[in-house]
Amino acid sequence: MSSATVAPRAPERILPNGMDFADWLSPILVKELRQGLKTKMFITTFILIQVVMILITGLQLLEVAHGGSGSADGFSGFFAAFIWIPLLILMPARGLTAVSEELKVNTLDLVQLTHLTAFRIVLGKWVALIAQTLLVVTAILPYAVLRYFFGEVDIVSDLTGIGIMMLASMVLTAGALALSSAHIALRILVVLGLFFAMSFLLSMVFDRSYLVSGGGPSRTWLLWMLPLLAVMHVYLLLEIAASRIAPISENHSGRKRMVILVMGAVGVLLAWFGEEHASMTWTLCCSVATAWVMLESLSERTQHVPSLYSSFARRGFFGRLAGRLLYPGWASGLVFTLVLAGLAFAIGMGVIQRFKPVELGDYLLESRLMFPIIFTSIISPVVVILLFPRARQPIWLYVLSQALFGLCYVVANVAGNAPSLDPEDAFRWLAPLPTSVWFVLMEEGAASPLGHFYAMFTLPACAIICAYLGFRAMREFRFISELEKQSQASTKEFDYPTPVVSNAA
Repeated sequence: MSSATVAPRAPERILPNGMDFADWLSPILVKELRQGLKTKMFITTFILIQVVMILITGLQLLEVAHGGSGSADGFSGFFAAFIWIPLLILMPARGLTAVSEELKVNTLDLVQLTHLTAFRIVLGKWVALIAQTLLVVTAILPYAVLRYFFGEVDIVSDLTGIGIMMLASMVLTAGALALSSAHIALRILVVLGLFFAMSFLLSMVFDRSYLVSGGGPSRTWLLWMLPLLAVMHVYLLLEIAASRIAPISENHSGRKRMVILVMGAVGVLLAWFGEEHASMTWTLCCSVATAWVMLESLSERTQHVPSLYSSFARRGFFGRLAGRLLYPGWASGLVFTLVLAGLAFAIGMGVIQRFKPVELGDYLLESRLMFPIIFTSIISPVVVILLFPRARQPIWLYVLSQALFGLCYVVANVAGNAPSLDPEDAFRWLAPLPTSVWFVLMEEGAASPLGHFYAMFTLPACAIICAYLGFRAMREFRFISELEKQSQASTKEFDYPTPVVSNAA
């Protein structure tokens, strides 16, 4: 009896312990890290930084060997440039294609089959990009420490600067992910705007004369404000990115609004208890994010998905009350905008009462006119959005409406320069348009004759617009109440009683 010859089985290749990614890591993180570390852009950036750092350090070493100080401004400038270029431009720019590439090759649906939520998918991509950025920073740190031995180099200042630029890189990377599913032109435009805004903030942080002269908060305040700002903006931008790929049953609008409300609450605390310029710096840094979330909230449509409202409805009266602020849709967006307006008013009151108490009466007097006009000018484009319920991009209707109101102000301003027309008469016909009136009052002032004219004619127009939107919002909230009842009914339908097992034989 002959036995068949069995070929020996090749031994399986098993990686040693610690050579592969751990099982508890997110699968999207492992996927992005494996792909990202092999890309030509990362490898080229990493090698180029090493070559440039070796050249800069070698040139400084030669200068020291020939009796120089080794701390020439040119070397320091090159060293700083080859830190912020990869951290603030090259590495964050990789996030601009993180989601668009998934959508292009139709692999995002396969990723979602792993039961990962949209936020976890975006978070995994962001962590993978930041991990690669940290590798670049780790490669730079030895050269930063080596420069200390050349003399006249403040190593603490250099490391602090690298840390602050790392925080800025985290925010820019999250912003790139939020834009990765948008049009390429919008991506480039917004990234350039974020880059210049971040450059202004970093120049303010490192400009000692600006801090000493009292133009901004002290360095101690900035060192705890900047990490808090970075954490809040990163989470907010990741929520914006997740909302682009999430199903309509996930409420990302409420989370974004909660972050903005926390930012506003911190601004109020700084206005009443912080330094003189701390609240203003905080408010300016949060203004872009606040404006964007407010714009999204006023342009959203109510979702007809009962399960979206179940998490708030099952918490009773207070849960439904919180939902009127955090549900997606323009109706709750009006309430959200009103709360933000109250927070802005509280910040202004705190700053003036603490540091300019003599002007408090004038501030209250002007607020009676300016507050309703500003609030109405922000929400008035919603009327235009409601007139076109089938518009595919309501947010563009909002932007075009505000641009049209601004154009009316420009036309009135040009007409006012005509010699045959009184400048005040050229601006009077803008009274029914709150946004245009806001532009006029910013130039003329609330105490001007035009201010008194607008108080008689623009405030009634504001009341009519607010009353109309309030009536439509009440109808929308009644419809939302029906959706809440449906969500509770569907929950009870699938809430089967637990069977009782008897121990009797």
